[in-house]
Amino acid sequence: MPDASIYRTWDDDLREARRLLLIDRARIVSDTVAGTPFAVAVTGSLSRGQVHPWSDLDLLMYRRVGEEKLGEEGRKLRADILFGVDFHDLDLVPMEHVPPALAEGMLGSAVAVDDVPDLDELPDPRLSITRTAMSMRFALEQSRSVDLGRLDQNRRGRPSETDRLIAFAAFRDLYAKAGLWAKRLLVFQDGGRSAWLDDHDEEDALEEALIRLASPAEEPVQRPAVFDEDDAHTLGFLVLGASDYGYEEGQNVVKALRNTRWNLDQLVEGLYALEMDHSTHGLKI
Repeated sequence: MPDASIYRTWDDDLREARRLLLIDRARIVSDTVAGTPFAVAVTGSLSRGQVHPWSDLDLLMYRRVGEEKLGEEGRKLRADILFGVDFHDLDLVPMEHVPPALAEGMLGSAVAVDDVPDLDELPDPRLSITRTAMSMRFALEQSRSVDLGRLDQNRRGRPSETDRLIAFAAFRDLYAKAGLWAKRLLVFQDGGRSAWLDDHDEEDALEEALIRLASPAEEPVQRPAVFDEDDAHTLGFLVLGASDYGYEEGQNVVKALRNTRWNLDQLVEGLYALEMDHSTHGLKI
C-alpha cells in the first residue's frame, strides 16, 4: 500500500474524517425532510464505505408513498435544501431521474442514513475510468437532447444569438460534471497528489493535473495515460466553463462548442477502450 503521507487518496484518517463529515451532512438533509411526504437515501461511494478524501455526498430524494415523481412540493423542498445546506459537495437527485443513470450502473447501492457502512477498501482504480466514461456518455446524451442535435450539424453562415443561447444551454450538463470527471480520474491516477484537488480555482494546478492525466502513472498504481494532450485540453476547457472562457471578437462560438462536443465523444471512446471490460456498481435498493 502506498505511503499515505504522499498518496492522500489512500490515507485512512483522511478518508474516515471525510466519511464522518458526509454522514453529518446527510443527517442534516434527512432531518430537514422529516415530517414531509419525502425521504432521502444515501447512494454513491458513501453507501459502499468506499469514501476517499474528496468524495461527494450523493443522496436520492423520493416520496415515502404514492406516485413516483416529487411534484411541485418536492421540487421546492429540494431547491430549499440545496440552497440552505452549507455544503457544496452535495448532489440531491430526485428518484425519477435515476433510471437512465441506473441503466448505466453508475450509482451504487442506496441505504438509509443510519445504515451507512464502515470504511471499506477503495475500489479498483480502473473502475474510475469506466464510471467516468459512462457519466460522460450520459451527459452527452443529455446535451444532445437540449439542442436536438443542432450542434452536430455543420451549418454555414454566422450563427444567430438564438443559436448561441441554445449551444450554451446544451453545454450546461457538461460544464456541471467536468470537474467531477477530472477529480474522479485524478484521485486514482496519482493518489491525490494534485494541488488542484485542494483549490479548484487554481488554473496552474489544473494544467499540471491535466498533464499528469495525459502521462503514464508509475505510482501508486502502474497505469497508462488516461488520455492524450488534445483530450486534456478539451476537459480543461469544460472545467473552466466555456461560457466564461473569453471568446475572441467575432469568433464562431457555436462551431467552437460543436468541436468541443465532438472531441468529448472521442475522449469517451478512448476511455471505454482503456477499460472496456471492467464492471461497474449497480443500484440496489
